[in-house]
Amino acid sequence: TQRITVRKDESRFGYLSTYQKISKILNLTKKADVVNVFLLNSTNTEQIAGMINLYINLLADPKKRKKYVIGDKGDQKRLEFNPKLMICSLCVILINLVINNPDEESKNKFIHEIVQDSRSFTIEVYLEAQKLFNRFHQTSQHDLSSDGLDLGEKDQEKLSQVIEIIANKSKEHEELNISFDDDDAPDEFRDAIMFTLMDDPVMLPSSKNVMDRGCIVRQLLTSEQDPFNRAPLKPGDLIPMPELKARIDEYKERKLAEVRAAKEKEKSSKMETDSQVGS
Repeated sequence: TQRITVRKDESRFGYLSTYQKISKILNLTKKADVVNVFLLNSTNTEQIAGMINLYINLLADPKKRKKYVIGDKGDQKRLEFNPKLMICSLCVILINLVINNPDEESKNKFIHEIVQDSRSFTIEVYLEAQKLFNRFHQTSQHDLSSDGLDLGEKDQEKLSQVIEIIANKSKEHEELNISFDDDDAPDEFRDAIMFTLMDDPVMLPSSKNVMDRGCIVRQLLTSEQDPFNRAPLKPGDLIPMPELKARIDEYKERKLAEVRAAKEKEKSSKMETDSQVGS
């Protein structure tokens, strides 16, 4: 019994700590002039997108929801676990960072980070989150308001716009992620550690090595050091390389065009063969 009590206390603390973070982000993103602060750099954008994806995945995925049943309503009340409040708060944060965000560049970067998160993002789960939000918007407004979350009349419409934007970006991301053979790519196009093709090359000021921004930023979250010489390094110290990025983008576009042309040729050939067989 004592062990169960301890576990319940730990669960309650974990939930309250998580919701406090979500609540702070929610309240701050209500202010249009503060939104850009959250999406000020790639590190912030990636972390916020990852957090939202993770919690939406845990709370909205039908399969996962079944695993997170916490006793009866009495247990939930004692633990102060309120999944309705959490999912609705996350959806309002999405509205604030996308629809209510006046800065197009930061908005597009945020959406990009959302859809490229292969660990937690699926458009199907986002559609489930939208269904839950719409249901709670209609049936639980009073309860949510009592918990400090006031939903606007047009929030359902705004969330629908958010999901549509994310769905379109997801489709575009899938199309751009067509796999192609990059064996002929110059070494300067590759990350100095992972040796993978870079998306956003940056130079490390101390060692002068070039890495993909996403790769080095993830490493700096663990240790703010240049991985090549241990010199102090922060995300803000990274030096963008726009000319190299333009050449990498041009290379990718050319390779993608080759793959698409080959697929179209294969499709046309198959249709011609099927037509001949049919006749």
